[in-house]
Amino acid sequence: MNSRQPKPIELIPVLTGQPEYCITCHAELPEISASHPVKTFGCVSCHGGERLALNAELAHSTMRGGANPSDLSVAEISCGGSSCHSSSEADNRDHIQRVMTSVQSTYAGAIANIRFTFGAQTDLSAHFGITAITDEQTQTDIASLASFEPTADANPMILKFGENCFTCHINALPREGDSFARQNGCAACHSNGQHKLTTAISYTQCNTCHNRGNYDLRTMTFIQRTDQPAKKRVDDYYQPIAQFTPIRIHFGLHRFVIAV
Repeated sequence: MNSRQPKPIELIPVLTGQPEYCITCHAELPEISASHPVKTFGCVSCHGGERLALNAELAHSTMRGGANPSDLSVAEISCGGSSCHSSSEADNRDHIQRVMTSVQSTYAGAIANIRFTFGAQTDLSAHFGITAITDEQTQTDIASLASFEPTADANPMILKFGENCFTCHINALPREGDSFARQNGCAACHSNGQHKLTTAISYTQCNTCHNRGNYDLRTMTFIQRTDQPAKKRVDDYYQPIAQFTPIRIHFGLHRFVIAV
């Protein structure tokens, strides 16, 4: 063994019964949540990786989602399963399906409105999402969405929308800057980036996507807010969206009507 390699520290998680050496280098990481104790789950069952490797490059070479196993491209493998986050709706275990069909993931409401505004579709129904998705348990009449391809539309404003306006849905990497700092996938809401998962989501976490400013639909550019009110949040910070959007909108696989 290379003399510069650390002495292995073995962990045998209850769920897998297989030894892994991840805590050799990562012992300082806090428990990610009370619901995911490392002695029960270990690291590899969620993150993937080479469980017996002591070389960092090799150990991390097969990790799922990089450092974020809740990335929606790998969440079903990392976080799914009948005992975890992809079981039945009746058991309240259908978390992954709910996230993947949510407004925050599909961005379907915005896509529908832009395409309708610029004549690419005849109504405000949601036909497209960021990725193709189906919802077998839909409670609306929208059971599926096709993948939105901005280049398929000739209108230059729709092309600009595709180029400039896709950084708030949770599949996307965030904009640059501390005020936009977040992860993607489930961790966009449930983690502050410090190896912690929580359901006590703070307003500052919401702000990494919401309420950062307005999109100028004349130029398809984002205008960031500079004010930081310190008083009551709802009264002094959230913008009254109804005055900007006096229309009926179909968001994702769910419908939402904005009052005027």
